[in-house]
Amino acid sequence: GKALRWMGYNFCLNQTRHFMAEVDAEGGNCVTVGFRSFVKVVKCAQSLFKDRISEVFESYAGDRSTSALISKRDIFAAMQALDCLHSKTMPSAELPNKVSLTIFRGLILSAREELQAYYHNHSEYGPAMVQKVKECFQHCPTREEDTISHKDMASIIQHLYPNYAQSSEWRSNLVSLIEAMVKDSGQRISFKSVLQLVREIDDSEEEARLAEELGVIEEVKASPTDVRDTRSLFLEMLKRSGRRDLQKLPLAPVKTMVRNCLQHGPRKQHIVDGFVDQAIREAGARGAQFVEQIQTSDHAEPQLAVDFPLFLRIMRKVDEESAATSAPQHARQSTRSNSD
Repeated sequence: GKALRWMGYNFCLNQTRHFMAEVDAEGGNCVTVGFRSFVKVVKCAQSLFKDRISEVFESYAGDRSTSALISKRDIFAAMQALDCLHSKTMPSAELPNKVSLTIFRGLILSAREELQAYYHNHSEYGPAMVQKVKECFQHCPTREEDTISHKDMASIIQHLYPNYAQSSEWRSNLVSLIEAMVKDSGQRISFKSVLQLVREIDDSEEEARLAEELGVIEEVKASPTDVRDTRSLFLEMLKRSGRRDLQKLPLAPVKTMVRNCLQHGPRKQHIVDGFVDQAIREAGARGAQFVEQIQTSDHAEPQLAVDFPLFLRIMRKVDEESAATSAPQHARQSTRSNSD
């Protein structure tokens, strides 16, 4: 992920792991790739980015035909959607009032070098995240000459990462990061230092998610092919739900898919609910806490969502259940055939 960000491709952990699985037979279950595989990963990233350009263009054009056009105003909005718009990538005033997909794609790809430099200078973040952090920074009560106090910095982190800041597991790590930054920068903290702290937190969370995923893969004995196919389904469902950037699936469509896989009708939804709850409980303390939220927050269920490790647990349990129910059917069919 870090290497791709340095090249200006900001993909989430799940997408990066999927790239690895696509180019390497063991990629779904490992954390490293060789140089040749990395080159293939970069090509996957380039291809997906081009596809994303087309998707965003079509969403604003409302048309998939080769003659589709978007306005100048929509160019700005589309570039924002692709997280490519900042001061040095602004479209030229000489652009026509309407542009085709070919021109729009050329505009985005020609800005790659500037975008790559932007990532290098902003802790590997694109314009959207930088602006989000900057808004928090500018509203700090102690801001003077583009610096803030370490207390305000802690407030920014709490605003951006409420779960992280309130977690007893992560709080000590956060305190250590802040203390190290105060030691290096003094009592006044620059925006660049705040952005670097945000990057360190994101990297720590990504490492924790990766460790959890690898633990689940080993626990459920999922093969590289199982992981690759399950992640492909997970990413496709994220895309359909419009939550590609959040990396968590709403619980409701997950339950609907489980019900369809197990061939249960709507009247047996209570069976599906219990099945999903049991799969999640197997995640230990985190799973038990999640199930408690499900059972005590009926009206909040649309806000409940599962990440990839939980999704993998659920799908492996679906596979086990399907195998268990199909085996007796196969046995009955064999017995019937022998009797005939």
